[in-house]
Amino acid sequence: MENQNKLYYLSLKGNRQGPFTFLQLQNMYITPKTMVWVAGESGWRMAGQLEELRPLFYTEVHYDQSFIPVKTWLVEAILVTLFCCLPFGIIAIVYSIKAQSMNTQRRRSYAQRYSYAAKNWILGGFFTGLVLGLLTFGFYYLFGVFLLAGVFS
Repeated sequence: MENQNKLYYLSLKGNRQGPFTFLQLQNMYITPKTMVWVAGESGWRMAGQLEELRPLFYTEVHYDQSFIPVKTWLVEAILVTLFCCLPFGIIAIVYSIKAQSMNTQRRRSYAQRYSYAAKNWILGGFFTGLVLGLLTFGFYYLFGVFLLAGVFS
């Protein structure tokens, strides 16, 4: 329990933040590559190099077999981008990647939110592309009919 008396400083985005206790670090998102300075010791080190901080990275959550990932819709988003409607597809890809990221972090509620948004953008892009395609086809069909009938001569 010696590490609970230590004070830790973090380097986040180039800015020194802290001091934090071990209990406060448990509620923060730090990685093994986060730079940490321990008060009373010399120099900055990666958090993964500090033995007392390793439990923060390797917990039971990483081995939880009950987590079921949410559908990300990435393939569908790429197809909508390529074949239907570029702006809708790009937004859907962004949300799909966010859903995948939340799946990796095992944050199901966020993953569901992003997955739902990706699906809606995919459907919007698909139906927008379908309607515009049908209108274009109808325009060219009517133009051809009128051209053959001699309306434009």
